[in-house]
Amino acid sequence: MTSHSLPCDHELHSSFKSTRIAKYIEKRWESHSSIKSTRITKYNAKRSV
Repeated sequence: MTSHSLPCDHELHSSFKSTRIAKYIEKRWESHSSIKSTRITKYNAKRSV
């Protein structure tokens, strides 16, 4: 058993995982913020009328 190659594999896997999670969060945040801004503009339009 070679324990030398194990940490490298684990590091690579965890970094890959965190990158995917970060991308997922970014996508969700983008959609959330766009929905929020749309709501705000609709709200402001109602107030101005």
